Amino acid sequence: MRAEPANVQNALIFSNLGVVQHRMGKYEMAVESFSLALNLLPDYVPVLLNRASAYLELGQVSRALADYTHILAMDSNQTEALLMRAYIFMSRREYPEARTDYEHLLQIEPQSYAGRLGVVTLEQQVGRHPEALMVLNGLVTEFPEEEELYIIRANLHVDMDQTEAALLDLEEAIRLNEDNPIPYCIRGEIFLAQKKNAWAGRNFEKAISLGYPASELREQLKRIK
Repeated sequence: MRAEPANVQNALIFSNLGVVQHRMGKYEMAVESFSLALNLLPDYVPVLLNRASAYLELGQVSRALADYTHILAMDSNQTEALLMRAYIFMSRREYPEARTDYEHLLQIEPQSYAGRLGVVTLEQQVGRHPEALMVLNGLVTEFPEEEELYIIRANLHVDMDQTEAALLDLEEAIRLNEDNPIPYCIRGEIFLAQKKNAWAGRNFEKAISLGYPASELREQLKRIK
């Protein structure tokens, strides 16, 4: 690399080094390596994707957004960039921009699991609960063994004041994975709201026994006592 610093083959070396550093959790070093690669190949999409991912790990969201936008300026159908840019827009509450990217992604990949789940989150955030539920029901039908879908739908049912439906989804999530503390936490919250303190307490205690931080349930447990 010292003998031929401008040799484009060096970009591959820097890129590979960045991948290793990223896997080791050395994100700042990974960004530096990816940037050196991009100095030689500024439009190399795999490296831009990797650098954007490292930026996100560092909390440098604006820089990640710039990389994803750069990629999409070159190829508007790059699905990973669309998905991740939509995610960033969601985190910044820029919902119209997120919707545009999700809709574009689903035009390219109508069956995208991550894309449809993103739409569910978007619709829920903007208060379009029936629309979110329709998309989510389709996902549950296609992926009936995906525990996370029942948890997400339970939360959606809670938002819609459909408590019994939420409890049914939580039961199914627990059936699929009885070691996940999250369904017990949600169920505890439902029972607490219903003033079923004993049932709420049992669920919170179960969640804690499965590794959920007791500090995050301190207020709920105080209310029960």
